[in-house]
Amino acid sequence: MKVIVVGAGKAGTQIVGSLVAEGHDVCVIDTIEEKINHIANLYDVMCILGSGTDIQIQKEAGCESAEVFIAVTKNDETNLLCCMCAHQVGAKYTIARIRDPINFQQGEFYRNSMGIDSCINQDFECAKQISRLLEFPYAASVDRFSRSRVELVEYLVPEESKFVGKKLMNLRKDTNAHVLVAATERENVAIIPRGDFEIEAGDKLSIIGEINEISRLFSEIGTEITTVRKVIIIGGSRICIYLAKLLEKSGINITIIEKDMKRCEVLCNELPNIKIICADGSHSMILQEEGMKETDAFIALTSNDGTNISISLYAKSKGLETVITKITGDQVEGITGQLGLKSILAPHKFVSDQVVRYVRALAGSEGSNFETMYRIADGKAEALEFIANKNSKCLGIQLKDLKVKPNVIIGAITRGGLPILATGDVSINEGDHVIVVTTLLRIKDLDEIIE
Repeated sequence: MKVIVVGAGKAGTQIVGSLVAEGHDVCVIDTIEEKINHIANLYDVMCILGSGTDIQIQKEAGCESAEVFIAVTKNDETNLLCCMCAHQVGAKYTIARIRDPINFQQGEFYRNSMGIDSCINQDFECAKQISRLLEFPYAASVDRFSRSRVELVEYLVPEESKFVGKKLMNLRKDTNAHVLVAATERENVAIIPRGDFEIEAGDKLSIIGEINEISRLFSEIGTEITTVRKVIIIGGSRICIYLAKLLEKSGINITIIEKDMKRCEVLCNELPNIKIICADGSHSMILQEEGMKETDAFIALTSNDGTNISISLYAKSKGLETVITKITGDQVEGITGQLGLKSILAPHKFVSDQVVRYVRALAGSEGSNFETMYRIADGKAEALEFIANKNSKCLGIQLKDLKVKPNVIIGAITRGGLPILATGDVSINEGDHVIVVTTLLRIKDLDEIIE
């Protein structure tokens, strides 16, 4: 597909890399020559120096025949204007990144009245992921399928865990939990495990099941499940605002520490019922005064990666188990795992995943509708959701007889709104939501899993 990306910042670069890997024909537009040169050095794509709102620049990029036009500059209004112009020039589908809470609330209006097909918001997606992590404090990440009926939880197995030494074939029998370990990351390699796979300390397990069944698994295995009642957030970013509004509905006690006075005023206006402290959250004395010892979760959301990592490590050193760290630089992502920080969030990757999910859905064939995609095992595997339709070759065949490709597993099915664990005697019916986990990247149709 022909795809145009306006904006060559972190999100734009991540999007371009993902789309190139998917095999699409990509053109990038940006007003800053340094960014354009950086993209050109990384990928074999067409790069144009200029404004994405310039009709002539859009035509030079091939907008008249583009299937997808994506605007991810720093400015919401610029993104909206880019997409409006691209729609008029001839782009088939347009996607605008919208980050400001007020603009994001008007997304439906933009879609209905301005020729914009999709509005994406990495800050809101990041906030949702954090809120899910607080429901599963033991998890490294949590993803949801089929309108939250099925969960995929990534869990890093500690040395003392009762998971260690267990074979997957015995896990369900020993715990009576109807879940499936669909993938494992071990020594930076993603594996789709078989029943005789034996769990080791340090493995990152990707576990699929209903929320109650996953909770039962961890309860049976002896993992202490703590209810999060009090949270400290450092940094009053947009993510913080979205997150605080989500958590406030759950009755969680929230303290936000932000050192910029003007930003604190914004926070007070947006979050009138939440405690806002104007102070430097990187100072240990401030954290102690605000009750770090009594808090259940600590979330670092400042604009500085180094600050987020250092204060997260300090929180861990004080015995806090649930510590969530935002980073923006790819170069530090590998380091954080070595430091023992398990819950790492990179907002620019959320927008990339949304774009890839949207574009892959457009490129899907007749066998299914592409619904959801999450990258798991540090991007080495994917969890995908499809809706099987009447043309799918997978219909009516019991899973034990369905010849799927190596490194592919069907993790769960939802039928009529009810989750079904994917056992061998289950078959796929028309209309089923089918959740697939695979290390074979870039699958866009359910039938592609068949040999």
